[in-house]
Amino acid sequence: MGKITEGRYIFDFGNIPVDKADIPTYNGLGGVDFIIELKDRYMFIEVKDLENKNVPPENRAEWIRRLTIRNDNPFLTDLGVKFKDTIIRNWAKNIEFNKPIWFIVILQLYKLDARQKAKLSEDLSGKLPTCILERKGFKKNIIIKRREVISIEDWKNKYPEFPIQEII
Repeated sequence: MGKITEGRYIFDFGNIPVDKADIPTYNGLGGVDFIIELKDRYMFIEVKDLENKNVPPENRAEWIRRLTIRNDNPFLTDLGVKFKDTIIRNWAKNIEFNKPIWFIVILQLYKLDARQKAKLSEDLSGKLPTCILERKGFKKNIIIKRREVISIEDWKNKYPEFPIQEII
């Protein structure tokens, strides 16, 4: 029920249902990898494993190149588009996010330190609709409470209730 495989990792959310949100559609909308709904929030989770040995070296090099661009970072822009596509797809299905959203990007790249991940998290904010409220003329609310770029190890430390196992 609450297990999902993404790349070389298995995420275990126990009895919590997992919505695989990046299933390709014919309408051109993408999505984050998966969504879980907790009592107090939704977690949108995107996994980018640049250390995966099965990723072709040219693809890995391109992701790293995109990640290091200073102004208007295309890596973060792509993440923002995935987030927005996820919202649009769900709204089109009449699914509302009536709790705060945490957008967690698991970026597995060993050479990124805590300061660099914090900077990416901060810069990601500029690519997301930070707060859409009904009182501003919208018909639905959306509140992004947290956005962070973390590693697999960071995930294990921050969210031990949701273990990750590497597929060997």
